[in-house]
Amino acid sequence: MCQFCDVHSGTRNNDRSLCRTNMTPTSRPIRTAVVGGEPDDWDVIDHFLGDNSLPPRFSGDSSGLRHHVDFLPSVGQDEWSNQLRRAIAHDSPYDLAVFDADTTSLPLIDMLHVFLRSTPYAHAIVLCDVESSIPFQIAERFGCCQRVVLTRKPLDQTEFSMLANMVVGKVTEQRSRQSSLVFTNNISPSAAHGQLLEAHKLLRAQADQLTERLQDTQLELINTRDVTVLALAQLADSRDPETGEHLLRMRAFAQILACYLHNEVHHPEIDDNYLAELYRSTPLHDIGKVGIPDHILLKSGKLTDDEFEIMKQHTVIGAKTLERATRQFRNSRFLHMAVDIALYHHERFNGRGYPCGLRGGEIPLSARITALADVFDALTSARVYKTEMPFEQAYELIVAEKGEHFDPLIVDAFEHCLDDFARVKLAIDNGEQESIELSGGARIELNSIVGMECVD
Repeated sequence: MCQFCDVHSGTRNNDRSLCRTNMTPTSRPIRTAVVGGEPDDWDVIDHFLGDNSLPPRFSGDSSGLRHHVDFLPSVGQDEWSNQLRRAIAHDSPYDLAVFDADTTSLPLIDMLHVFLRSTPYAHAIVLCDVESSIPFQIAERFGCCQRVVLTRKPLDQTEFSMLANMVVGKVTEQRSRQSSLVFTNNISPSAAHGQLLEAHKLLRAQADQLTERLQDTQLELINTRDVTVLALAQLADSRDPETGEHLLRMRAFAQILACYLHNEVHHPEIDDNYLAELYRSTPLHDIGKVGIPDHILLKSGKLTDDEFEIMKQHTVIGAKTLERATRQFRNSRFLHMAVDIALYHHERFNGRGYPCGLRGGEIPLSARITALADVFDALTSARVYKTEMPFEQAYELIVAEKGEHFDPLIVDAFEHCLDDFARVKLAIDNGEQESIELSGGARIELNSIVGMECVD
């Protein structure tokens, strides 16, 4: 069995015509296929990967290496496989492929599988938007093979130049090592052992480099996602008479309650991932208010019964909006939690809430936590239709609703965390946007996209 047939654990190449270990990787031109893409990107790619485009150590001089780029704007599944076979048959396989994840008509994961099996030194560069799910799919399917590199669109010439140099350098070195390790028959055991050690060191260094790059890319995507989520939440909040600080306070209150339940009560549903997803999800609780008419949403007086029925629909509107997003990103836990929060944060523990009339444990924990945090901030904040309620009075009202409006367990947590609620409210009302220290030495980031440190 060929050692290069397995690109990913559990996946085996059954098409033997795409795997030729008897092919000698000499100083033939480095050949690149560009699949999909747009003309502006083609110009950048051709500039850095075309003939005589790279530095001398890659593009010529004593090595004799040149570069050849084939542009394949639209290619079918069979045509792609045939293209690889033809290249191999002429002893000129593709060393590098550049895929545009947005414009290719073929399933990207399948195309990568076929290509990476074609030669043991094949590498791929994937162009994708920072908000797409492609990086996570690639990390899941190809993270172990270390031969797929991501770069964002639109292409940045400086970044792509560095990336092209790195990848072509890897291809060149691996072709050379493959030639000396696999095709040299008269090598002594000790020399072979030394070469294998060198190859192992090189591969380890390359793996570390690519892992670091992938982690940086994933962090950038996560940060971009979280900034976008908060911006959307603030956009919805801007139509409401509440201030933008409501989201910051309510999110911090919910996080304090959840951290207490995690650290002190050891609630089985809550772990570090849960806390992170709750932090991202809570600002979206009222996203459905974008669908409520202004004459109802902005009304300064008491709503009529008919108007209140329309207002209650913001829970359903928000949940449906977020549910559509979950279909695009099925593995996004925080979006699934956000659906629960948007739909159920007005449910009551006694079953008299809306829109579904759930009671007790039927209401998701995230929505029960958000409900208390949201109501407490609403009570202690001024609105166009009411004045700010004193802190102690709001506290007494919350406690009085134990077992009625609110989960008794969460009210107990609230009573233990009251001083931290006061610290957060004072800090945000005074315009602080950084972190503050809570009781026990924990710290909370008031305006961060990464959450809070809730463990001492």
